[in-house]
Amino acid sequence: MKTKTFLFLFSLIVLGSPLDSYSFTAPDTSQPGPYSVHSTSYKLPAEHYPEVHHDVTELWGKIWLPQIRGERPLVVFSHLATASTCRDAETKTLVNNCDYSYTGQCPEGLEPVPLHEGYSYLAEHLASHGYAVLSINMNRGINCNFNETPASDALLTLARGRLILRNLEELYKWNKGTHSLPEEIEIPLQNRIDFSKISMIGHSRGTESTKTAHYQYHLEDSIWPSRLPVFGVRSILDIDPVAPLEPSDLFTQGLHWAALVGGCSGMPFTNTAAALYDTSIANRAANRRKFRGYVVIGGANHYPFNSVMTSHYPSGCIGSVPALFTHDIPGSPSQRAITQYFISAYVRGTIENDLSLLNAFNPRFELPEAIKQLSTFQRTSVIVGANQILDDFSHSDYANSQSNEPWYFTNISIHKTATVPESDPSLHGTQVITHDVPALRLQWDFRGSSEPQSGYFETRIDETGQGRDLSRQQTIDLRVVRQPQFCQENSYPYNYIIPNPIGIPTDFTISLIDSNGNHSLALQVSQYATISDPGGWGTTDPSYHAECSQMNLLLQAVRVPLSDFEQVDVTQIQSIRLNFDSSLSEYGDMYISELETSAYDGTTASQ
Repeated sequence: MKTKTFLFLFSLIVLGSPLDSYSFTAPDTSQPGPYSVHSTSYKLPAEHYPEVHHDVTELWGKIWLPQIRGERPLVVFSHLATASTCRDAETKTLVNNCDYSYTGQCPEGLEPVPLHEGYSYLAEHLASHGYAVLSINMNRGINCNFNETPASDALLTLARGRLILRNLEELYKWNKGTHSLPEEIEIPLQNRIDFSKISMIGHSRGTESTKTAHYQYHLEDSIWPSRLPVFGVRSILDIDPVAPLEPSDLFTQGLHWAALVGGCSGMPFTNTAAALYDTSIANRAANRRKFRGYVVIGGANHYPFNSVMTSHYPSGCIGSVPALFTHDIPGSPSQRAITQYFISAYVRGTIENDLSLLNAFNPRFELPEAIKQLSTFQRTSVIVGANQILDDFSHSDYANSQSNEPWYFTNISIHKTATVPESDPSLHGTQVITHDVPALRLQWDFRGSSEPQSGYFETRIDETGQGRDLSRQQTIDLRVVRQPQFCQENSYPYNYIIPNPIGIPTDFTISLIDSNGNHSLALQVSQYATISDPGGWGTTDPSYHAECSQMNLLLQAVRVPLSDFEQVDVTQIQSIRLNFDSSLSEYGDMYISELETSAYDGTTASQ
């Protein structure tokens, strides 16, 4: 492999004194709000809505409202798809039966699955904070019904989006008082909903419907603006998203977007979350000043996000983080408490324009103790356009992509890659259209030496020799993922050479060098993030390798405040070093990407 001449034969790492890396704690949004909550359901007779789908479907949903006067911002939920639209009427367990989708009836002893009610725990919490909430059921003619669909909408992605719009059209008329309420609606709806402030939340297949609803509404020849005059979507959140039809950023351009990913959910959800994040932050013009972020929830699985899903749980998790669910006992209170916290922070932050609430997604901020103790979290977020690239590792040679200065390294191996694994759909057999994320793979192994060992990687961010002025920036940001160790050695696509210790986080330090040759304190990454095993769906037995394709390889953010670096002139920064020391991690194998600075400090209350 081609390398550059070493600038130094050896680099002595000076470890900085322990710092309180979490100078701030994200607001606690887990507590109920001040308002009592009313809820009511509607289920209109099934019929053929040609503007929605060629088959018979129905308008079926549940509404939650706070007991407070005036129009309230609206949150819309769209549920996951299942291979069943009927369940056991007594045990409430899902069975493999799709009769309801085709006929509107279930066999004797079975009943329709109220999947839309699986987010009641979220809806009630949001309504208690002053939000109107609508959750829509898509069983009739949608779930299970793939055989009769046109090739242009093989998975009913577009039909799902149109069903959201059709439900909202009806809700808009009830809100305006132009249509009488169905008898089953038990609470007044007129002048209760603000359609100019909408946040949409989808789960699995439901993530397609929220995004395509927004997309189809704004098409040039769309019928929906005349039927739904106000549709002010401000933000979209995906729970374990699946691949969209078009380039992954298209449906969220100009909106705030975030994702929650179950650490035990596996592919393709992590791949899609990465694609949406990476593509949208690259499209800075369309998404400028918009929030982007995701959280990987250690031990969480795809199905317990919905409380109606009382089966379909896997037997365990790959990874060192314990599962938040069990195979034999339905439900996961811990997973739902975590989900409630992040969704409340996201919806309230984006709708109320309070960026401080979005620090739940910011790795610089400590999580509230009640949430932190439930699991582990890998958090990544950005305000698009607030960052400046220092090196995105895309140079055709072994050099800084911005300054063209050569990289320098000693006692480690580096390998430049076209993209990190989770951003390359060919590695996982998924058809996500994604933005490539160039990366640098770093490997070191100091085992077998009787003396302490160290090495470093250095990228020079300034080519003038005068240094770069970073004094107006708030943080140094880096994204990191380490290689999984639950796959057989040299198995495709991981092909690791130097394994990472299972269950033991990888640690290294970051330091700055100014144009006068001064080195800052070397700050330990472990003070700002935990770089540990990726999780995945499968078994808890680490010797089992069959589920390697389900590994989660999401890049996580390391965000270090510039104010923590001492002994250098931040107006004249020449280089950034990653230092590896045997006392921190004796060996390791990881990818790094997107070395940037950010001018946003996370403490501003609003945009």
